[in-house]
Amino acid sequence: MSHDPNGDDPDAGSTLSARSRASRRKRIESGQRQEAEARALELPRRLQSLLAFPLLQALDDAGGKARPTDLYEMIADRLQTPVEVRKARRTYGGGRTYNAFDQQVRWARHAAKVQGLIADAGRGMWELADPAYAKLGRIRRGATILAWSTDMGIGLWAHAEDAAGALEPGSLQLIFTSPIYPIQTGREYGKLTPAVWIDWMTRLTRLWSTLITDDGVIALNLADCHIPGIPAISPYLYRFLLNCIDDIGLYEQLPDYWVKPAPLGNIQWSATERRNPKAAVEVIRYFSKHPFPKRTVNEILVPRQVTGKKAAQDASRGREYRPSGYELEGSRFYQSERAIPTNVIVSGGVSGNDRYARRCRQAGLPVHPARFPEALPRRVILQCTDPGDIVYDPMAGSGTTVQAALTLDRRVIASEPMHAYVQGQLLRVDDRLGFINHLPKHFRDV
Repeated sequence: MSHDPNGDDPDAGSTLSARSRASRRKRIESGQRQEAEARALELPRRLQSLLAFPLLQALDDAGGKARPTDLYEMIADRLQTPVEVRKARRTYGGGRTYNAFDQQVRWARHAAKVQGLIADAGRGMWELADPAYAKLGRIRRGATILAWSTDMGIGLWAHAEDAAGALEPGSLQLIFTSPIYPIQTGREYGKLTPAVWIDWMTRLTRLWSTLITDDGVIALNLADCHIPGIPAISPYLYRFLLNCIDDIGLYEQLPDYWVKPAPLGNIQWSATERRNPKAAVEVIRYFSKHPFPKRTVNEILVPRQVTGKKAAQDASRGREYRPSGYELEGSRFYQSERAIPTNVIVSGGVSGNDRYARRCRQAGLPVHPARFPEALPRRVILQCTDPGDIVYDPMAGSGTTVQAALTLDRRVIASEPMHAYVQGQLLRVDDRLGFINHLPKHFRDV
């Protein structure tokens, strides 16, 4: 049979169809493999939208301006991004690869730029724009705004570094504050690694040392923290302590210890794995420029716990030799009905339904999540100041130190960078003599 060149060859057609089907099958299988690989490295859902706020926070932590390469790791740490997600790479159509997480950060930055939250700051630099600070609820670095005043005190809306520049050197008798701890998760008002915390607090303490009087005191409420992922304790407090002594030249005075009768245990190492007891103690470290600062126990004496008969015996004691070798007049220590206290402060946590918390809820404001009891600042203020002296809390939060100082007839200065917490402070002082709300009107309802 002769072959018709213009006709259809059924054998050729079936062969072509088989080849087409095989090629199509290979393309489908290749696409399925690529999809499976992509799913294996899939980033968290809606990652781009999740990155928007952490990006603004990371820029703020960096001082308002930073290079993208520095921000990638900061954001990954803040979100506790798994290593495999942080390092995941994708392929462009041309075969080039890229880091998927970094690209999502860049897309988040692009979206923030469109919204006017981030601006270009020269080649390769990203910078927060003014509207971003309103979104963060935090004041811009470098700015200091008078928020409130009374006849006995003022409150500043400012970062501690900037507020210090507005205060007169050598004018403060006491600086007392509770800085955020270097806990990298679970704190809505800030997260720092121990290394960053040590550098930050050393710089601040050096700055504060210029603001206190020659016999003034810096007192800091601090606590131990676990090394992430293991039950061991970070040595950050020891390193900071040595920085204050060796690098800044301060003296450490006898600390106070805050004992909480009913503490919450660490979720992982106490409650879940039951490795460690519940941590019930925080420390108040006292630093001074002079070896003999203004500090006395005369205002914190406690009732002597003895019977009348024992008190009479103590008052008549003669000279005694102590095991240490000292010869003392025994009765000299028992002439008063009040005794010298130990350096232990026993106080529970703060009620979630106290006047401050109730007023915050009524005003639609967040209640500060890490308030300490008023017993702490009261004890420190009574030891280190006299009525009329100036007490400064550079990280004032809800204003507990402010309330204690005003109650004890001390003058007080507070600074706080978070707008909502500054508004909460107003609720503690708005009934004080001479109270004025100085916040600009356009910030009062932010």
